[in-house]
Amino acid sequence: MEVKWSVILFKKILVYAIPRDIKMCLHGSNVWMFGSVGNDVLNEHVFIKHNCIVVCSHNLKFQLSKLTNKIKGVKHTHIRWMIMRGNGYRILKHSDNLEIELGFSHTILFYLKEPTVNLVVYCNKLKICGCSLNEVALVAKKFKMLRKTNVYNGTGIVYRDQRFELKIGKK
Repeated sequence: MEVKWSVILFKKILVYAIPRDIKMCLHGSNVWMFGSVGNDVLNEHVFIKHNCIVVCSHNLKFQLSKLTNKIKGVKHTHIRWMIMRGNGYRILKHSDNLEIELGFSHTILFYLKEPTVNLVVYCNKLKICGCSLNEVALVAKKFKMLRKTNVYNGTGIVYRDQRFELKIGKK
């Protein structure tokens, strides 16, 4: 499915046509974006005029990438898969936290502070999904920091698409 958006670049102004399935709402001084998956707030450099999003900034490439990530998030969702590799690694989901066993002498309780991010557990796989790319990446990074990847035997917490070569140990 190919989506066509029109983008017009001027010197320091970006005009971006709003896709049909996204609704915009002005609440106070914030512009809210509502899609089929969720909602998100746009930053302070944005305003709406004639069914277009207008961005005024010095760094238009950065603002354009942030805007397209937010539109993709509220239309589809951002997903990050994590895999736990190792003997004795186990994950259990409770209502407000995750109970994780990573080979330590104790279990780790992982509390989710971001309410817009959902966690789905499949055996030793964790699916992190949400509307905001920054929040999904932050939760994935916190989860990955619980157990570093061992490059000699390949155990630890890794991203599903992460590739690395195992090192050869001492002979």
